[in-house]
Amino acid sequence: MCKRTSFNFSVSAGDSSPSRASTTSCMRTQQLEPRLVRQTRTDEIEQKIMAMHAKDMSQRDIEDNLREIYGAEIPQTLISKITDKILPEVNEWQNRPLETIYPIIYFDGIVFKSRKDSQMINKCVYSNSGYRH
Repeated sequence: MCKRTSFNFSVSAGDSSPSRASTTSCMRTQQLEPRLVRQTRTDEIEQKIMAMHAKDMSQRDIEDNLREIYGAEIPQTLISKITDKILPEVNEWQNRPLETIYPIIYFDGIVFKSRKDSQMINKCVYSNSGYRH
């Protein structure tokens, strides 16, 4: 359904316009409606899934959270595949050799009121102690 139109031009001396030009115009038969398309990198989503998994969120909670944030339906199987990627690192960390000595350090403080320049101010005295076990 394209219509071809030709135009003839006369060229005078010193004129640089073309002597003949043709254009093609097509009419659309359908109306197009604009639509919002959300584009997100999968690396970002994987990092967010890992962060939610690290905060002890269940797969169902992660799925619900992603649905609320992005409006996308992400199946639990995909979430499971993404979280399973870190299982070797988790197993390695769990099976690492333990240290023989762990220091235990306690920090504490007590706040008390004191008078300075006829005003009451808060001061804190800190105490700490450490033990080797």
